[in-house]
Amino acid sequence: MTKPQTWRELSEAAAREQDPDKLLELVEQLNKALEAEEFRLKRKPEPNRPPALSASPSAAYSMA
Repeated sequence: MTKPQTWRELSEAAAREQDPDKLLELVEQLNKALEAEEFRLKRKPEPNRPPALSASPSAAYSMA
């Protein structure tokens, strides 16, 4: 079994692929990899900010 490819590796492979069936498979894998990366980035809290305040900056004002 091969190691999972990053979205960058998949995009490079898709750009070079000539076979339509293989290209479709690569694009499907690329889409899944990009969705996983998007989820990972959205779950990451902003630096130097408590996680509770990251989602809603106005939450700090509603605590009064």
